[in-house]
Amino acid sequence: MNFDFTPGQQRFAQEVRRFASAHLAKDALQRAHTPGYPFDVAALMAQADATAKVVQHYQGIARSLDEKETQQADLVRNVKTSEDNYLLYVRKREEARISDALDSKRIVNVAIAEAATVPALPTLHLGWMLIGGFFTASIVSVGTAYGVDRLDASFRTPEELNRYLELKVLASIPTGDGRK
Repeated sequence: MNFDFTPGQQRFAQEVRRFASAHLAKDALQRAHTPGYPFDVAALMAQADATAKVVQHYQGIARSLDEKETQQADLVRNVKTSEDNYLLYVRKREEARISDALDSKRIVNVAIAEAATVPALPTLHLGWMLIGGFFTASIVSVGTAYGVDRLDASFRTPEELNRYLELKVLASIPTGDGRK
């Protein structure tokens, strides 16, 4: 490399070398005696300043993003609260409208104690119940009449008495219907 330095640059290089020999370690001292060393250091220092400015810029952006994130969380929370309040007000308004409609028609506001359910067994139609009741009553009455007749131990005709006792009937009381 060809370095042509002005007298001011040469004085600056000598000052840097003197400082390096007084304060730097041995291998750093050897680097300090290279011809371009002071200017390499100056370039690196300029680059470090530029990098520090970029880092400060990015840190500022990061802080700004943190603040914006906090603001966004606040806004989302406010939107959710406002939405909940709106839905509550809509529901209350609808309840008030229904209550006013019931009041205007003089209908008492009735609360449902238990929700309607489908019955487990179907209900029978009234006509089918009447028909079933008629047939059941007919069977029970015919059966009762037959049972009473079978359990009655009285004799109805003189022939029954003759068959059962094997005796002749001497007298009998007429039934009273007046026919012969």
